Amino acid sequence: MADVNSESLRILVVEDDPILRDLLIEELNEAGFSCIPAGSGDEAWAIMENSSVDCLISDLAMQDSSGADLIEKTRKDSRFNSLPIIISSGVLDITDEKAQKMGANKLLIKPFLVEDLIRSIQELA
Repeated sequence: MADVNSESLRILVVEDDPILRDLLIEELNEAGFSCIPAGSGDEAWAIMENSSVDCLISDLAMQDSSGADLIEKTRKDSRFNSLPIIISSGVLDITDEKAQKMGANKLLIKPFLVEDLIRSIQELA
């Protein structure tokens, strides 16, 4: 399932559930992406400050820090104006419109198909 366009893309995966994070990263790695794991918004921000990433995938509801805060901080920083952001959330009251207002390019409600995530990354990055 590898895609030649995927191989150079660095994906930051922000998910506080380690099992789900590892599963997502395993699937994305198999699809040819290079993934960087983060367990919180604060950890993700530290990575973004020191590494280049091509796409941010973030959960919204996390124990340590909110994905919404991470997205807001990312969009306020001119370095990340064009960074594609995908929200992966189990929060049922979020809509595509709310996600876009937050600064995200795409919303995927858990559980979602990995193929949909891969397609979304390829369309945005």
